[in-house]
Parts: sequence; C-alpha cells; structure tokens
Amino acid sequence: MGAINYATSSFFHTLGINTNNLDPTDEEIEDYMKTNDIPRETAVKALYESINDKIDDLYCKAIKDIIDYTFDFYEIYCNGGYYDSFYICMDTLSCNVEELDEELPKLKELLLKLVDDCGIVVCFPGWCTNYLSIEETKEAINNIKINKNNENNKH
Repeated sequence: MGAINYATSSFFHTLGINTNNLDPTDEEIEDYMKTNDIPRETAVKALYESINDKIDDLYCKAIKDIIDYTFDFYEIYCNGGYYDSFYICMDTLSCNVEELDEELPKLKELLLKLVDDCGIVVCFPGWCTNYLSIEETKEAINNIKINKNNENNKH
C-alpha cells in the first residue's frame, strides 16, 4: 500500500509527493559508505533519515504555502500519508458553480505553487501508486474546470 490516501478531493485528482524519486540509489549508498567509512546498513539508515527530513521540510513548506492563501469556497489542507510523505486534501465548501469558478484562478495559482515549491504531483494511489510528471501535473491543474453537471465536480 502506498503512502497516499484515496479520494482526497471532490473535484480533482489526488496530489502528493512522489517518494519513488527519493529512494537512494546503490551508487549513492556506496558513496556515503566510503565517504563516512561506515557499513551499508548504517549508510542506508542515515540516507533514509535524510529523506524523511526532506519530506518534513516539504510538508512545512506546503502548509506555509496553503496558509498564505485564503478561500471562501474551497478547503485545502495537508494530510500525512499512511507510512510516510503527505498529500493535499481539497474540497468544495459550496455547490454554487459561480462561486467556485470565482476562486478557481486563485486555487490553480496555489496548486501550481505547491508543484513548484514542494514537487507535489498528481498521483493515483493504490498497491502500485502511479504519478504524473511535474509538467503533466501543471497541465492537469491548468485544465481544472468546475462542471455544473457533475455533483462531485471531479476533473
């Protein structure tokens, strides 16, 4: 099971951190072992602690970015993953499409900022979580539309 929860938005894809890109490579482990003259097990533990610190920093940055934006008709917040990482939860606080459309440009601005600042990407959670690239995520965000005919308003 992945780190990301299902159904984190009523109107858009799930957004989270792609932790697959953070795992240390064998080469990085070997370099760390040689540089620090330590056994492999200790190097792996240290590298994963460093990754967890990076995720914590990104989590704090995402919260700061979200706090910098206020919305009347959307609720946006960070939530911790099952095992590690975090994801962005989004919901609408209005069923009025005109109200949602009014704030949509500001929402897109925030989501694009989270992509740029924190590496947040669209993800498809499950046993084998899949992720879109940064570019694909930005395109998906720019294409968000609030649909009058869809009661969930999911893109």
